[in-house]
Amino acid sequence: MESYKIIIKRRCSILLAIALICTALIVAFRFGLFSFSKSFAGNEVFNFQRGLLSAFVLLPLIKAIRYHKALKDEAALRKLFNEENDERKKLIRQKSGMPLMQITSGLMIFAGIIIGYVNKTVFYTLVFAAIAQMTIAVIIKIYYMKKL
Repeated sequence: MESYKIIIKRRCSILLAIALICTALIVAFRFGLFSFSKSFAGNEVFNFQRGLLSAFVLLPLIKAIRYHKALKDEAALRKLFNEENDERKKLIRQKSGMPLMQITSGLMIFAGIIIGYVNKTVFYTLVFAAIAQMTIAVIIKIYYMKKL
């Protein structure tokens, strides 16, 4: 269990680093430290990007707090370990294609943000397609959770 504690501490550090980097980017965009941030100030794509960065601050912080609480309590740490290594959940994730769906959806959103400064129609299309893809993956995951 000590090796798992080290893994959890490392994950906490990585999550906090992600949150700090995204916070620094939000502050830099807000105060116009980048020369292009003032020219895109009212753009929907830029606002979506800032909102996404805000989510990348909050979600890692919530996960890091969860890990930190588990580090203090041995029973919670054991429960977290069992949840991560549950073979049924691994099979469900594998059958629903979750790792690949998350990666492709993230890449679609990233591509949408990049191309959104050129063509807003493509931005909306890619973002909605990524949301639809993630929704379908969650529905499939729920189906397999009930079935298996």
